[in-house]
Amino acid sequence: MPYKRTKRKKLFSAAILVVSIYASFLFSLGVIIGYLGMKYFYKKHIENGPLKFMYVDFKSWKFHLHHWIVGVLVIVFFLIGGWKSELPNFLWGLISGIIIHDIYDFNDWYKVIARKKTA
Repeated sequence: MPYKRTKRKKLFSAAILVVSIYASFLFSLGVIIGYLGMKYFYKKHIENGPLKFMYVDFKSWKFHLHHWIVGVLVIVFFLIGGWKSELPNFLWGLISGIIIHDIYDFNDWYKVIARKKTA
């Protein structure tokens, strides 16, 4: 379910983008490309296409694997593996853009665990 865009949300997003461009142009470029790429992928392949949401069933629960969770797991994997300095800023931005897309565009991003419906 997409969020309603408010003026405050747009202003906050613009401020974050300006600060990140100042900090690193390649990181910011990665964020923009990651966000827009995920937006295109979602619209083409999930909303209008053959792919469905990813769920993991466990006993009487189901876990929704949002793409922000997958992005965070990728970042944690790289940090634990000690590859933080070996990855370019653009790649960090790309992963961050994918995470931002889920949190910014959907109002159910925090709903990860749910009980299975019983028939």
